[in-house]
Parts: sequence; structure tokens; C-alpha cells
Amino acid sequence: MIQAPTQPRELTPAELKEWHDLKLTPIRLRVFNVIKSWIENYLGGDAEDLQALDLAREFADTKMKKYLPTASAQLLRLIDRRRENGPNAVTRLLTANNRDFPSPILPKNIRRFRFLDLDPLELARQLTLLESELFASIQPSEFLSKAWSAEKGRPSTFVHVNALISLSNNISSWVAATILGEPDLRKRAKTMSQFITIAEKCSMLNNYNGLVSILGSLDSAHIHRLKKTWEQVPGRQLAIYDQLRDIMSPTRNFSNYRTALRSVNPPCVPFLGCYLTDLTFIADGNPDVIKGRSNLINFGKMAKTADVLREVQQFQHVKYTLIKVPEIQDFLESVLVDDSSVSEFYDMSLQLEPRNDS
Repeated sequence: MIQAPTQPRELTPAELKEWHDLKLTPIRLRVFNVIKSWIENYLGGDAEDLQALDLAREFADTKMKKYLPTASAQLLRLIDRRRENGPNAVTRLLTANNRDFPSPILPKNIRRFRFLDLDPLELARQLTLLESELFASIQPSEFLSKAWSAEKGRPSTFVHVNALISLSNNISSWVAATILGEPDLRKRAKTMSQFITIAEKCSMLNNYNGLVSILGSLDSAHIHRLKKTWEQVPGRQLAIYDQLRDIMSPTRNFSNYRTALRSVNPPCVPFLGCYLTDLTFIADGNPDVIKGRSNLINFGKMAKTADVLREVQQFQHVKYTLIKVPEIQDFLESVLVDDSSVSEFYDMSLQLEPRNDS
């Protein structure tokens, strides 16, 4: 419910006109700008948002039309376009400026290839396309009230967040399964080196979510314990691996990563886990209403949440200038499945390098 500002009493006609010009009209314009910004930048596609859109249209067509006819007409056009064309009617998905689409780096035989036949940069590009599309699809409502959490969320309320989390887990599983599925020591070390290079290329592409997925698998107990395999990895690759781990180190609340992210120019796929952690702290550490004043919204909490969502949307609105390679996408679809548990991976690791095998 929007309440009009109270007109002061006992004003002269000149004072009343001044109050209208300097106080009332700017307040009404701010209301218009807030509604317009909400529709353009934050409106999702769920039932509650669409219901709110109907209320906004009614307000624009009645009270606003009476006092701000031009603004009312503009808002009504925006609302009708949004209702007619769906969630993407006003979202501006931009392509990175001054960047050409790089030619894909293809294997010699595009119809028949193995993992090591693929160029690490091209694999990183194709992974980035998968993750960036899911990241760009996440609606603001999926980040609110810990919708993604098991105790409160329902699959239908955070479908895109859940899909990106699942993809991240599947990437980690793929890394482990590929390394542990190679019985030959030298080929296994080469496979490990390949994944380090893919992680490096993900970092170069600003795909921090993919970078974390690969590093998480390489840092896992079942991969980390493969001493003989790591000894076969070239020193240069090990140095790159250490640098990447330093960037994504969780110490001081991922301070190195956050510093790097502040200097990034989109396109970018940021690390989703950081946003979910930040939003969890905001949700759990701040009440929804002012203490002792249950009728007053805690706008401090809302502002902190909005700051996180604003950063998310900054990266959602710029897409990568990369070309999908159907054959590599099909390959990734076939391997990015969750078909092994951590215990199975550890058993595979022990078979390759038993505990007492020196």
C-alpha cells in the first residue's frame, strides 16, 4: 500500500505551490522510478511477481495517471510489454564489447576424439558456455529467504540455482573419474596436467565457478593422495596449480578471490557459493523487521541483500562471445553425470596407489 505524503496545514497559495513543486512531485517521481527500476531489473517470473505486476499496473492506471500522466503512460507500456513477452522482455543481455567470436579449436577428428585430444582452452570455453547460460538464467527470487536451502527451499523455487550447483558437482566428479579411470601412471599424470590447464583457462575466461569445481576435485582426498601421479606432473603445471589455489583460497572469506572479482570486466561466471554464503549470513544475522517494531521493515537487511543481487545481475547481463561446438557439447553432456560416490573414488584411488606402496 502506497501512502501519499501528508500536506502541511495553513499554507498560503504560494507556499502550497512551492510544496507541490519541491516536495510532492519529486516524491511521486521517485515512486515512479522505483517501480520502473523494479520491473526493468528485478522482476522475476514467479506467481508473486506477476501478481505484484498486476497491482503496479492498477496503480499506474489510476492514482499515477491522475497526477503524472506521462510517467503513467510510460509505465503502462513497460508493464504491458513485460506481460506480453515474458521474463526476458526488458532484461538487456549484452554481448561483450569489442570482442570477436574466436574460432573454435577443434581436434583433428571431430567425430572421434578422446579427452586428451581436446584443446584445454576450447574445453574451458565450452564449459564456460554451459555454466554462464545457467548463471544468467537465475532469477532474483531464487536468492531470497535462502530458497536454495534444503530446509526451506522447494525445487521449483530455485531451479536454476540447483541446476548450476548440480553442474558444478558433476564437473568435480568428471575430473575425479577421468583421472582415476586412467591405469597408466604417465597418462594419468598427463590427464591431471590437462585439468590444471583447463582450470587455468577457466580463470583466464573469468569462469571462477568452473575453476572452483576443478580445483575442488584436484584438492579432494582421493586425488590429493596420488603421490606418484603428482610427481609426474611438470613443475610449471604445479606452479600454475598453486597460483590458482591461492586465488580461490577460502582464507579470510575468500579475500583473494573477492579482490580479483572487483577488477574483472564482464563477461564472468562468479563463484556461486560465495553469494549463497553471503546471503545466508545476511538472512540469519539480521531480522526482517526492526526489533521491537514489528510493523517496520528492516531496510538495512534489504539493502545488504540488494547489494549482493546487484553484483549478481552485473555479471548476468553480459554474455560470452564464444561459439558452441555441438560435438564437444555432446561429449560434455555424456561425461557430466553424477555416477560415482566419494567412497567409490577413494577405493579407485587406493587401487591405483595403495597406502603402503612406496
